[in-house]
Amino acid sequence: MDETLCSPTQDGKTLRQGGVRLDNLAIVPASLLPRRATYQAYANRLPRGQVLIIVPRDAEPARRATLAKVAASLAANGRRVRTLPVEHFRAAPPSRPHRR
Repeated sequence: MDETLCSPTQDGKTLRQGGVRLDNLAIVPASLLPRRATYQAYANRLPRGQVLIIVPRDAEPARRATLAKVAASLAANGRRVRTLPVEHFRAAPPSRPHRR
């Protein structure tokens, strides 16, 4: 095993010791990655510590159930969770740099 890899426990401990504070968490489908600026701006306006879960439109029932369990688990651990459909972030085309 490569010695440069950290376990999740060590990584989290390092972040806490370094004074890093994670404000919000966003769980998004990969298809939304080109619109990162859109959902990130939305997540940044949420209260500190809130979790944003974006549910894909065509998600299988098993995937929806998994996301619902994740949301329930986070809520049970004191996190506020906001769940939105992916269509909320697909209204505008993704922003791209202007080419000349």
